[in-house]
Amino acid sequence: MTFKQFLLFTAFALFLGFCLTRSSEEHLRLRALTLQTLSPLFYAADRLSSLSEKVDVNIQTPGSAQAAFDKLVDENQKLSIERETMLLMVKENLELRKKLSFRGAPQFHLIGCHVIGRDPVSWWNSVYINRGTQDHRALEKAIYRQGLPVISPYGVVGITGVVSEKMSEVILIVNENCQFAAQLEDCR
Repeated sequence: MTFKQFLLFTAFALFLGFCLTRSSEEHLRLRALTLQTLSPLFYAADRLSSLSEKVDVNIQTPGSAQAAFDKLVDENQKLSIERETMLLMVKENLELRKKLSFRGAPQFHLIGCHVIGRDPVSWWNSVYINRGTQDHRALEKAIYRQGLPVISPYGVVGITGVVSEKMSEVILIVNENCQFAAQLEDCR
């Protein structure tokens, strides 16, 4: 044991003896003073400990760093290919939307409507809209009947099926019973 260690041990023993010989009230005050004095040191030690744990976790060997780099390069290549594919899809989507869009003002008399229901058994075949035979009286010149085309800004939806006074069935274009004449543009 060195002289310096001996002095520290002796000082600690004297301090301990001093603390043990005091009354309980003085003992509590002395403990509070000691905690108040040493709390910044404990806080700093705790912060250093947590910081060193974080640093230890993030340290990599050259081999593992190279493997992580190679993995990132592969992922970057996959994402570049995916991005190019997405850009081609967006371009194709825009071209298809352009082909489906309305050109200028429609040349037909259009009647606005809302979908008010679907048949739960065959929901993919037809829907019900809020227009019927009584609506043509309120609208100029429009005669609402079976077999009329139903369109949206995205294109043909279907044709009117059974028409009642206040609502109509729309046979959707995906239904095999939905038939109408069409003309295709020339393929270029």
